[in-house]
Formats: sequence, structure tokens, C-alpha cells
Amino acid sequence: MKIKKILAMAAMATLVGGYSTVAFAGRLGQPLEERIISKGIYLNGNIGMSRAKLDFVVGTAAEYSAGFNGNVGYQFNSYLALEAGFTEYMFKEVDVAAADVAIKLMFPFRDDFRLFAKAGGSYLFSPVKKIGSQYDIGWLPYLGIGMGYSVTKHVEVTIQAVGATILLADLGLLSAGVTYHF
Repeated sequence: MKIKKILAMAAMATLVGGYSTVAFAGRLGQPLEERIISKGIYLNGNIGMSRAKLDFVVGTAAEYSAGFNGNVGYQFNSYLALEAGFTEYMFKEVDVAAADVAIKLMFPFRDDFRLFAKAGGSYLFSPVKKIGSQYDIGWLPYLGIGMGYSVTKHVEVTIQAVGATILLADLGLLSAGVTYHF
């Protein structure tokens, strides 16, 4: 099972790397303003591996599973954006989802590569499958780090780690995704 996951990730990295190399080669010589968009609305979708440790649910240990995340944001300039999103952590015993709002600080390296950090709040809620009740966990601190590479003027591939942590809940998502800048 682990070998299949490793092979799938290697195949995805090869595809993304090959596509981005070809796309970058076609953009050389263009002015910076024609290669990236540094202002406006964007949509982002990510898929990856999630982790949860929920001490408020008796009998649950730390779990790892698939997860996904989607965001809509507004980028004010090359360094600052505001975004809102939704994350689904898909576990067997406990289904946890989160809605979040965050400020995103970006640190551009070259014209097509950037590191970023996110900070904000995340509202977590969890209908517990084995108990059958609804837990509203409430607002938690939300943090994230990642990097993005602009493949084209409108498309950016990203890798990020985001999560929310407090005494009773520890959630995280390590993911890869695509951002589209309008």
C-alpha cells in the first residue's frame, strides 16, 4: 500500500515538473507583468494527507487519511492576500470539517516562485460517526506555510501544510494543489 502511494506521488511530481519546465521555457524573455498576476481574485484547490488527534472524542487515536481543501481569495499585491476556505478531513471514525479565514503573506523569490505563510481562524465542526452526535468545536487558531510556482500567467501549482491546534483538537493537512488567478 505504501509503495502505491509513493509511486503515485512520484508520478504526480514528474508530471508537474515536466509541465512547469515546458511552460517556463515558453515564458523566458517576457516582461514580468506578462508572466504573473499580482493582484485580484483567485481560486485554489488542494488534495493530500490529513492528520487528526481529537481528545474530546473518547477512544480516538491520531488518524491519517486523505483530505482536501478549497479557498477563494483576493490578492492585494505581490506580498499580501486575504482568503477564506473549507477543509475536509476524511477519517473512518470521526468526520471533521473546517471553515477558515486567513491573511496570507507571500515572499517572492524570482518572478515565478514564492513562499507563503497563512494565519487566521478556523471554525471546526465534527459529526462523530460512531457516537452519532454533533460536536461544534468552535474557533481555533489556523496556521499554514507553503510554496507556489507560477506555471503560466494564471496558473500556479502549490504545496502547503495547514492546520488548527488547541488542547482538545490537533488537525493538519499536507497537500498539493492548483491556484487559478483571474
